[in-house]
Amino acid sequence: SRSSIIGTVPQVPSGARAAASLVHLDLSDLRISGTLPSSLCRLRALQVLKINGGAFFGDLPPCIYQLPSIRILITFFTNVGGTLPVELSDSLELLLLAESMISGTLPPAIASLPTLYALDLSGSRVSGTLPGCASALCFSKLDSLDISIGGLSGTVSTELLMAPNLKVFSSAHSRLSGTVPSAVSASLCYLSLASTRVSGTLSETLFKSAFRGDGDGSSCGVGLVESTLNLEDTKLSGELPGRLIDGNVSLHRIYLSSLRLSGFVPAQLGYLRQLRTLSLHSCLFTALPAQWQGQPAPAPRLETIDIHNNMIGDIES
Repeated sequence: SRSSIIGTVPQVPSGARAAASLVHLDLSDLRISGTLPSSLCRLRALQVLKINGGAFFGDLPPCIYQLPSIRILITFFTNVGGTLPVELSDSLELLLLAESMISGTLPPAIASLPTLYALDLSGSRVSGTLPGCASALCFSKLDSLDISIGGLSGTVSTELLMAPNLKVFSSAHSRLSGTVPSAVSASLCYLSLASTRVSGTLSETLFKSAFRGDGDGSSCGVGLVESTLNLEDTKLSGELPGRLIDGNVSLHRIYLSSLRLSGFVPAQLGYLRQLRTLSLHSCLFTALPAQWQGQPAPAPRLETIDIHNNMIGDIES
């Protein structure tokens, strides 16, 4: 329920006891308004700062990002702005700036933060390019990266998508370009490049180790999202090789619509035991597998299949 606390955030006096002892500050969904004072940076022991919703405005003091103990920093669905500083605290584990007014250029040093496991810049005003990954320590702990509906540009880095612990990567509706990767992290179970300028063909090696899920595909990444491959509305072309897929792939959702994919829809898609949604509409496919004809669903758990607007012939959407 919404808190009855009203007013503004007070200044933190120099030498205040809270400056040495406060570790968790949650200002979410309060009726507190105004700006966030720079004296918050006197909270040297602060580990968690959450600002979800609320009536705050103005800039988040840059020194907040550099507090020596800060682990979790969340400004979600707020009018809080400010510029992302070049230097960030090495203690950061979760940095969530989604749907905020935070701007600035993504600092290259973010890739080398030793404990960062989740980074969400979706819907923010952060710009620039994704940092390169020349080191084995690049995003070494990263579990989830979401830059969708934002201002980041550049190419899809194979090195980034090969980060050893990466499970979730989403750049949907961003300015990303380049080619579809031929290999990704063995941990990856959610990949969305939808509505970007990414091009190329699907490599047979893409599913060699990724999208294996947790046995039943029940969880994926920090947010426990459903295992998904979403490449719709990109510049992807060519055929969909049947050897891409085997029965051990644990995907819930496949979205390959509005692409220049042609040829046969591979029968191997029917082997996916966890598949619930298959969207292949508005492509150039010419035939369905013969064994699918007359079947209620090619995969045992399939709930939705959309193959309209192809070149398959007489088939109901």
